[in-house]
Amino acid sequence: MSSFYRYIRTGKDRVQGWFARIDSQIFYEILGQQNALGIDGAAAEIGVHHGKSFIALCRGLVGDQKAYAIDLFEQQDKNMDASGHGDKEIFLNHLKQFDVSQSKVVIDARSSDEVKSGDIFNAVGGVRFFSIDGGHWREIVKSDLLLASSLLVEGGVIALDDFMRSEWPDVSIGFFDWMESSSMQIVPFAVGFNKLYLCHRSYVGKFQKCLWDSPFLPYFFNKNYEFYGIQTPIFQFSVLPDRTLLRRWYEHLKLFYPDTFVVIHKLPIVKRLLRHAVKRLPPHVAKRLLPHG
Repeated sequence: MSSFYRYIRTGKDRVQGWFARIDSQIFYEILGQQNALGIDGAAAEIGVHHGKSFIALCRGLVGDQKAYAIDLFEQQDKNMDASGHGDKEIFLNHLKQFDVSQSKVVIDARSSDEVKSGDIFNAVGGVRFFSIDGGHWREIVKSDLLLASSLLVEGGVIALDDFMRSEWPDVSIGFFDWMESSSMQIVPFAVGFNKLYLCHRSYVGKFQKCLWDSPFLPYFFNKNYEFYGIQTPIFQFSVLPDRTLLRRWYEHLKLFYPDTFVVIHKLPIVKRLLRHAVKRLPPHVAKRLLPHG
C-alpha cells in the first residue's frame, strides 16, 4: 500500500477537518489517472483549513509539481459565513508530519477574491487539480470557480465542496450562476459524498472510467443523472428515517465504516446472499445493494 493510499484511507483521520472517505478515494483515483495520462500541472486549494485534503493533493503530485494554498487563517474578520477557522501553525505542522516539503508549497493568506490568476500562475504554473472549499456565499463561489477555471490545464479537474448541501444553498446557486455564464466546456463528471467534480468535456470518459475501475467507489454508487448533457455518476447517499431497521443498519455501516463495508461486501458468502436477495427487489433498490457491474 502506497503512502498516498495510506493517507487517504486512514492518515487523514489525524488531521482535523472535513474530507469524506468517498471523496478522498476520488482524489486518489483522479490524481493517479492524471499521472498515468501525463497531465502536468500544480495543485491548488481554496480553504485549506488544517490541510486535510490539501495534503492528499500534495501526495498525488510528481516531480517538481507544486501546490498553492489559499486560506484566511487568522484573518477571521473576513470569514463572512464562519465556514471553518484555519490555523496556519497547525497547517504547517501537518505538512511536516506527512512529509510534504514546504519548498513545494506556496501559502497565500488572503481572501480568495483578492487572489488573481497571475498570482497563482507565476508561482506554480497552470493547475491540474483545483479544490474549492472556501467561502459559501453566492458571489465568492462564482469568483472561486472563475479563478479555478482560468488556471485549469487541459485534463485538469475542479472539485467544489458542499454542492447541493442544504446548510449551504448559496454554493449551488453560485455554481449555476458560473455554469450558465461559462462556455460549458468544463462540465460535471461525478458527484462525490460532499463534492462536485468538473473537467473538460473531452476528458469526461477518461475520469469516469478511472472511478468505475476503483476497487472501492462502485460500492457507493447511487445513480446516474444527466447533468448538462453528461451521464453523471453520483457516489452519495443519505440515511433516511423511514427506512426499515435493517436498511438503516446497512446504510449506517456504509456511511460510518466505509472500508469495513467494502470488506464485508467482498466476502463470498455475503456476495451470494446479496445476489440472491436482490432478485426479489425492484431494480432501483437492488442496484444500491450491489456495486456497479
